[in-house]
Amino acid sequence: MKRFIPVVFFALFIAIAGCTPNDPKAKMRESARRYNEGADLLATVKDAASLEAAKPKLKKFFAWVREQEKENEQPAQSNRMPTDEEMKKAWGEAAKVMDSPEFKQVMDAMGRYMRENMRCQSNVPAFRDFYRQEMPHHFDSNRYGR
Repeated sequence: MKRFIPVVFFALFIAIAGCTPNDPKAKMRESARRYNEGADLLATVKDAASLEAAKPKLKKFFAWVREQEKENEQPAQSNRMPTDEEMKKAWGEAAKVMDSPEFKQVMDAMGRYMRENMRCQSNVPAFRDFYRQEMPHHFDSNRYGR
């Protein structure tokens, strides 16, 4: 899980740095809303019974997370290396976005989600199994270069 956090941050950075055609601030607002909803849903999971009640909504939420991860892993449009000027421009745009309230909101929401996720994995054994089933790539040691 410790390696998951930098990967999520890097994927978010790629998305806001201009690698997606969407408005980065709109995408961050939507992500913050979704991650807060996911955290709220996970907060209801206290035992196997509450997990069963939450499973339909959790399945939809995890499908959205997988979709976001897939979008963020899309290769760049070109195989060429960016020029120094393109990199400088991208870093400048990323810095502006990272200074925005939307960036703080999405980071706070992701933090809440990750805390609730770790609580559920620690305290609800059935959730750990369910999460592994829904998000198996988070447990693939080859995915993160381990």
